[in-house]
Amino acid sequence: MNDDTFPVADLQAQLAQGKPAFLIDVRDADAFAGGHVKGAVNRPIDTLDPTAVAAEAAAFYGDAGGPVLTLCGGGTRAGKAATLLRDAGVAARSVAGGTKSCRAAGLDVVQGA
Repeated sequence: MNDDTFPVADLQAQLAQGKPAFLIDVRDADAFAGGHVKGAVNRPIDTLDPTAVAAEAAAFYGDAGGPVLTLCGGGTRAGKAATLLRDAGVAARSVAGGTKSCRAAGLDVVQGA
């Protein structure tokens, strides 16, 4: 694990404490609808707009600030998306192991858009 990834256990603890997490699932709409972490928004990697994501994160966190946490099925695309966002100046980290790890850790994974 490196500084570019966000451990699932940390995400689980953060959510359990009622702290917000701005989660972006970078899979296509069909994969997202098939199961995603509750509260995540769908922003497919092939159309990811760092400027728009930065604005969404600022609105989500307000003055408190916070990172964009990217997700995909297993972590690979989320890592690429987090790098793309960081390269554009957005504070972003990928959730280690993606949605599969979140599901295994007991996070709420829901179906539908």
